[in-house]
Amino acid sequence: MVKKYLISIIVTAYNEESIISEFLDALSNVIVQLKQFNVEVLFINDGSTDNTLSILKEQLSSYQSFRFRVVSFSRNFGKENADLHRTSRTGRVCKTS
Repeated sequence: MVKKYLISIIVTAYNEESIISEFLDALSNVIVQLKQFNVEVLFINDGSTDNTLSILKEQLSSYQSFRFRVVSFSRNFGKENADLHRTSRTGRVCKTS
């Protein structure tokens, strides 16, 4: 049996309600092509004041091709602090921005 490596995708979101569903669909279309990997997606809701968090929670069950988790901060801590959370959780960071 071939071992499947884990890919963790961490996405920070702040007030993204207008695009989060479209982003999830696009991300899902890419992930389905990565059959040789186990994929998990961790969304960090950085204190959004719009409906970003509720949209993410609604969509949790819609995506069965990968593990999907949401961490929600009570207020906006800024992108840098979300990056620190990412580093402490995974041990490795691949920044895309």
